[in-house]
Amino acid sequence: MPPKIIYRRLAGHLACLGEFADNAELVAWLREYEGGAAEWLVPCVEGLKPTDSWFTGLRAICLALKEQNPRFDVGLFEDWATEDL
Repeated sequence: MPPKIIYRRLAGHLACLGEFADNAELVAWLREYEGGAAEWLVPCVEGLKPTDSWFTGLRAICLALKEQNPRFDVGLFEDWATEDL
C-alpha cells in the first residue's frame, strides 16, 4: 500500500511547477514531495515522453490516485494543481 498522501498538499506542491514545465521536471518535483511520499507515482510519469507538458503527467497521476481511491476527485485535484497558472 502506498504512503498516505494528503491530496490538497500534493496539489499545492505541484502548483509550484511552471506552466511550461515538462514531465522530466514533474518527476523531479514528485521526488521532492514530503520525503518521498509520492515516489510511488513516479513510474506513472516516467513512462511518458519526458519533454511533453507536465499536464500529461498530471493526468497520469490523477488516474493512479483514482485507482487507489475511487472517491478521488480528479477535476478538483487538477484545479488545485493548476490554480496559479
